[in-house]
Amino acid sequence: MNRKPFIYFLATVVLATVWILLVWLPYHRQHTLLKVQINDAKQQLKDYKNTLEQLPKIIAERNQYENIKSILDEKLYTKRDMLKLFDKLYEIASKNQLHIVEITPPIEELLLLNRNISDSTMPLFLNITLSITGDYVNFGKFTEKVEKSLFFRGTNICQIMGDSKPIDELKFLFGFKALLGNLEIKS
Repeated sequence: MNRKPFIYFLATVVLATVWILLVWLPYHRQHTLLKVQINDAKQQLKDYKNTLEQLPKIIAERNQYENIKSILDEKLYTKRDMLKLFDKLYEIASKNQLHIVEITPPIEELLLLNRNISDSTMPLFLNITLSITGDYVNFGKFTEKVEKSLFFRGTNICQIMGDSKPIDELKFLFGFKALLGNLEIKS
């Protein structure tokens, strides 16, 4: 029996197996991984192109929403006007040694005010109720000063609560109609 062909065959099988394990299999794995990465990159590029095609539409919609927002903001009464009014009330109260406990514009009225602001040339009015602590004389000075203010448009309620004995501890409820807007200009 001739052993040489068997040895050659066995050597060929061993060399083929070593070549497959050491050369071809790593190359095949790397080649497959590269194909997957290329397909992922193609998909990302496709998504990027779609996004770029939609970008002008997105920018136009954003600009349209910004315009709508600015139009709606112009129609609303400004928070700044209300805060200026509240600061003015606190200033008058502190000058007259009074303490404002609470300022309450009714929520229903604020909502109604938002709905009725279709004509920006019309003045905006708000009913305000103040809960104040202090004494009679200072409260009288306070109400006199508020009634002479440019924002004052009429008294709704004036109520005194408490005993006559500790006259420095009286509670007052003062409600009036106020004009929102510039506090410096007489309308």
